[in-house]
Amino acid sequence: MITVTRKGTRELQELPASTDAFVWLRLYQVEMEGSSRKAGASRCGGRCAARLRPLTYHAVHRMFERVGEAAGSSATLHSLRHTAAYRMAEDPLAPD
Repeated sequence: MITVTRKGTRELQELPASTDAFVWLRLYQVEMEGSSRKAGASRCGGRCAARLRPLTYHAVHRMFERVGEAAGSSATLHSLRHTAAYRMAEDPLAPD
């Protein structure tokens, strides 16, 4: 499960997520840690300190679009969510 903040109500909601989703999230976090200072400095001419921000849905969506284009895939974040939900629903070892 992954916890997200809903756009409208700002309430926290737990959603099913596949193991792959957590791998991609961690890769994104590592990439941001390694390049955030350089990217932040170039965006504001070195006058502001780079800061890590929470990962937004739009950022993840764009990340999947870029990776999908590079890999020649049409997979989307939405389809991955449905795949994870389907796999969990079909898992005989999953709790009821």
